Amino acid sequence: MGCGGQNEAASGQTFENEDGRFKVGTSDLDLPEGWPDDVPFPSDTKILMSMNMGGTGHKVSYSTKETLPDLVEWYQDEMAAEGWPVNEVPDTGKYRVLVYEKEGRKVTITLTDTAGNVTSVAVTTYEAS
Repeated sequence: MGCGGQNEAASGQTFENEDGRFKVGTSDLDLPEGWPDDVPFPSDTKILMSMNMGGTGHKVSYSTKETLPDLVEWYQDEMAAEGWPVNEVPDTGKYRVLVYEKEGRKVTITLTDTAGNVTSVAVTTYEAS
């Protein structure tokens, strides 16, 4: 496990083990190295956790002031535009999970409406088994 220098500490700490490399921080981080080009990500958000999972996938977490219904619609539209099959998302109140699969890969997007009108989002990409 290692940490970066002063500049890296300002944007997060980097950790590495046999399962992969990840960054965690309270300020703006970047998408993990190798993030798939066909998995859209909102450009106006601050990433709170960024992880490359040992070459088998990626995980990114962020919070936003966008509403849960608006984000669900955005992801459905953007994923469809990138060729991911549209899936039905039942309205479960304050929690939604979007699952997409194509070409031997999966993307899971977990959205949670939290207190204070903030939506917490986790996006995971991985190889389908």
